[in-house]
Amino acid sequence: MQRNYAGFVPVENDDFRRWQDTKNEGGDFFVFSDVFWARPNVAEIIIP
Repeated sequence: MQRNYAGFVPVENDDFRRWQDTKNEGGDFFVFSDVFWARPNVAEIIIP
């Protein structure tokens, strides 16, 4: 599935693995991110 991201290029695992095979280089790919915890602005969510 192709999606548009303004100013960014999404890279999925299969894209990275294909690049590794083509270039015969590249180690494991790690992404580190901070977690932003936010409370929902509703008191309760009811799932029917």
